[in-house]
Amino acid sequence: MKDPIADLTFEEMEAPRSKLLTLRDLKLIRQWLPSELKSCSIRRLFQLGKNKVDIPSLCKELCGKGATLFICKDGSGKKFGGFMDKDWGSAPKGSPLKSQNAFLFSLDYQEKYGIMNDGSNAGFINVINGPCFGHDLFFCWDTLRVSLNRTCYDVDVFKMYDGLEFTLAEMEIFCFSSKGKSRDDSIDDSIDESKGICSIF
Repeated sequence: MKDPIADLTFEEMEAPRSKLLTLRDLKLIRQWLPSELKSCSIRRLFQLGKNKVDIPSLCKELCGKGATLFICKDGSGKKFGGFMDKDWGSAPKGSPLKSQNAFLFSLDYQEKYGIMNDGSNAGFINVINGPCFGHDLFFCWDTLRVSLNRTCYDVDVFKMYDGLEFTLAEMEIFCFSSKGKSRDDSIDDSIDESKGICSIF
């Protein structure tokens, strides 16, 4: 019998330890990922509410982890997020991340929103704002406010979430790893197989 809390892969189409992702969500996101990540395991690095929002610590945790996946939920229940293929610590200090593969997405509308320009401002990270997808998915961590400006990504504002700014209700951040890499045993979650979604208790 498979360990219900082991790292799970996109290839196996099973849900990772998550409060927000369903199997349908995983299948959809997998279609949008670069080919080299489609069969990787994903591991949760951060969960809003379970981990303290300490921006310097979050920045340090993200740097060196490679590609990351952000899943967010607003107060109305809309689910959306962003994918960054570059390591958040790979750009020189104070410089934005450049990428043609980063994207935002709406899970409710099942739509992907790609880069509009040359991708030179796909993302940035600092100890004030933390990780942000350009100024398009922009986090104000001190108040948990999120805003959208549509400067880098071809995003439909009202499909992403209700309005241009809101308070973040839930959020999870995942990183990718090769198959067989050991999991983080500090996270103790279980999968509700009847719903095809992971539950956190």
